[in-house]
Amino acid sequence: MQRVHKVFLYAGFLLAAIPVARLLAWRIPSTLPITVMQQVIPEEAAPGQTVMVTGYALDATNVRDVYLIDARTEYRVEILDQANRALHFRVPSVPAGRMRLASIAPGYAELMEQSVFVTVLEDRITQGR
Repeated sequence: MQRVHKVFLYAGFLLAAIPVARLLAWRIPSTLPITVMQQVIPEEAAPGQTVMVTGYALDATNVRDVYLIDARTEYRVEILDQANRALHFRVPSVPAGRMRLASIAPGYAELMEQSVFVTVLEDRITQGR
């Protein structure tokens, strides 16, 4: 008689564990984005100029948006061309200074900061005024 109680007890624990396991599996992404930006060419650019970023997994399936970020603000850039190993974008009208690149993968909302920087030069149009 006691053996029957143990079987039901183990079955109850197993049934209680299934929803918990499903909940944990739902929260953990199956694949994480592996975008790596390695180099920015040229390292200095004025607003309106085109910049190329080289690295890995830079195509549209891995990179949805690219941002230039400084200490306080995020500036979205216009992506002109994307491939697996290179990405081209136009530098937006942003304040001059050194800015870090960051990307957002499709299906994610968080910025993934990269270890590459671009120095944005003074805008030539506003500099002449």
